[in-house]
Amino acid sequence: MAKTEPTPSPSNWPAFVGTKESLIWIAVSILLTVIGILKSINLLSLVAYLSFAFFIVNAIMAWRMVSKVAAVRTPPPPVFAGETAAIVGRVTNRSSARAVLLLRETSGPSLRSWFLPALPGGTSLPFTGPLDFPVRGRHLLPIVEAVSSYPFGIATWRRAVSHGQEAIVLPALGSVDLAGFRRWLNRMMATGDNSRRVLRRLAPADGDVRGVRAYRDGDAPRDVHWKTSARRNGLMVREYDRAAPQDMLIIVDAWVPTIPTDRISASKLEWALSLAVSVANVWVKGDIHGKMTLLVGGTNWTSSSGLGTPAFIRTGFHALADAVGSPVIPAVPPELVRGASRSIRLLVSTRPRSPIQSALAACGVLVAAVDPSLQPAWYTPPVERLSAE
Repeated sequence: MAKTEPTPSPSNWPAFVGTKESLIWIAVSILLTVIGILKSINLLSLVAYLSFAFFIVNAIMAWRMVSKVAAVRTPPPPVFAGETAAIVGRVTNRSSARAVLLLRETSGPSLRSWFLPALPGGTSLPFTGPLDFPVRGRHLLPIVEAVSSYPFGIATWRRAVSHGQEAIVLPALGSVDLAGFRRWLNRMMATGDNSRRVLRRLAPADGDVRGVRAYRDGDAPRDVHWKTSARRNGLMVREYDRAAPQDMLIIVDAWVPTIPTDRISASKLEWALSLAVSVANVWVKGDIHGKMTLLVGGTNWTSSSGLGTPAFIRTGFHALADAVGSPVIPAVPPELVRGASRSIRLLVSTRPRSPIQSALAACGVLVAAVDPSLQPAWYTPPVERLSAE
């Protein structure tokens, strides 16, 4: 996770900027004044005084320009690491006179700026710019400051007009083969005497039968229409008009051996977090929306639940952006897995043979567990996915 350094709060008071132009102007003015006085050249002294007057007028007008504007930037909705978001802002002229200024960012990989040649009094204008988020975490948006040297360009003032709002960045998305993931779930959860019951629960629930179609990878065996298959000499499955929603419970075992984590442990943690959000993102796009529940284990358990939609994956999975891992993962509170027997359950762990799986099994909750050592064929991590693309 990105550890963004805290950005100091911007001052509400303008600050004078000692630019090269202003320093040269002041030096020349002082030199003319000294020569005019020592040589008793009144005309040269007058030019020097006028030069100082120009500088003072410029400083006053530039100070007024940056003092009367305010800006606000709207943080983007949660994004996945590697995505580019459009950051929208709005600058407002709070006075009745027009303002001439430059808005610019004070930090970031690429310092953007927006020139406003004439912002009428009492009006607002939008300003936008793309911003890349390469790693997960909570990132402060760059502070925006107003800069003006109007009208002569020899005296410059600046003032921070927009604080650094926070953007939430979820783990990067990998590639998930949904059909392969379903087959893996069937194998992992169909164990013991209850295999038929588990397989029935993993298959989409029956709705109104619309007809039959050719078998495709990932179709449940219980949907095969055997009489039609025998007649047509090929597997045919029932096709339904509608299917009952499937709930999913994703449990993330964010275990790390030490804090701070070493490079290998951090890589395993990122793998687990990325797989969890990738599976959830693909699952809600491939099925009728059921309930989606996320449990993230760390120093404490974090829980979020909602209707399984792409929007919920972005708004309800903030715990994956904040996860730092822990060497001690407490037992799963029973109230968090109550009713889990009616859900499809996935345990994503950073370690093989997670004790959380054993603890859940002791409570009668069967889960399909995956960790980096398994390297499932149905999942491609983000780096490998981008390399393939």
